[in-house]
Amino acid sequence: MALRAKNLYQIEGIHDISKERILDLLSCYQACIGHNAVSFYLTLLAESRMDSSAREHTRLCRLASMDIRQIDAARIKCEQFGLIKTYVNQDETLYLYELLSPLSAREFLLHDVFGRLYLSNMGMKDASVTSSAILRSKRQNLSMKDISTSFDVTLLSSWDTEKEVEYSTVQKEAEVQLPVRTGFDTEMFLSQMTNLVFPYAARTQENLVMIADLATLYGISEDRMRILVGHCVNNASGTLNQELLKRMASYEKPELNHEPKSRYDVPPVLFLQNIQGGVNVTQVDKRLLERLALEMHFSQEVINVLVEYVLRINENKLVRSFVEAVASSWLRNKVTTVEDALKMTEVKIQRKASAKSGRKAVLPQYMEEKNITSQMSDEERNQLMNQLSQLEE
Repeated sequence: MALRAKNLYQIEGIHDISKERILDLLSCYQACIGHNAVSFYLTLLAESRMDSSAREHTRLCRLASMDIRQIDAARIKCEQFGLIKTYVNQDETLYLYELLSPLSAREFLLHDVFGRLYLSNMGMKDASVTSSAILRSKRQNLSMKDISTSFDVTLLSSWDTEKEVEYSTVQKEAEVQLPVRTGFDTEMFLSQMTNLVFPYAARTQENLVMIADLATLYGISEDRMRILVGHCVNNASGTLNQELLKRMASYEKPELNHEPKSRYDVPPVLFLQNIQGGVNVTQVDKRLLERLALEMHFSQEVINVLVEYVLRINENKLVRSFVEAVASSWLRNKVTTVEDALKMTEVKIQRKASAKSGRKAVLPQYMEEKNITSQMSDEERNQLMNQLSQLEE
């Protein structure tokens, strides 16, 4: 099958090899597979350190300074010499490269096939030089001068304001930390997102955190969230419409996308829906839960404990002001885990119970008098009327 520049690729396997293995790659493999194949392998190795997002082969072409035919030929060479294994999906649009570690120089030269090919390509004299050079750790200390070429600044002669903006964008992307949420794998979500569907400029820390929080709140899978995000992206400006994504997410049917560790380890919208006997959560209540997740940054477990607690002590009512008052108190008390949240509910319940148990009902003294009568005497009535008439004057 012919590899195309628009085909996507992902990388698995080793993410790092020792300096010695790189030297062995250059001193042994290169003579047999060529510098393009070595460059291709090292480029894949460098790419493997990043997240596992799917990228187009055009990127590899630029990085290795090769066209797609050279990339394809280099791939085949690496496969033949056990440096990579290649897998492809059903429609042949996504390639998975599994990186394997190179053999040591000794293993390579003693290999029944590789060793013979190396000798054939290099000749006896140079093959012997390689064998002896591998054992030599330092070059001879001769009187020599440095004739290394300095960096040519004219390589950046075409640099302009537009490229500077792009450079700043790339720098910001490098600082982004992928949010970790139970039930939503941000790395998996990004793995098949191309720059066309979700521009790199829009993959800011703020946007990724919001996407992960919405997915966790509403129980949205990685595949479904890719579709929603795709509908909310402005490709011309490279931005994500956050408000539109919030609205679209709020109308999704909540699903449980992971094995829960506890009864609270479920999407908050689904948790509240279960409390309501399966009745759909209203948009008003969804907005309230959204505020707890996106603005107050509570985890789904903490939100669920808070919701259950408020419903229990507030006659099954989720009054926004009351919920926010409790949530603000939990924020000030640095509640971040489900254990912290449960402790807060225990403290409140104990205080309420102790207040009730410590209260003693005391009857007013007039209620305890045995010979009390509801009838007033004529003298008492006349005295009361006189007092009322004085007040009217």
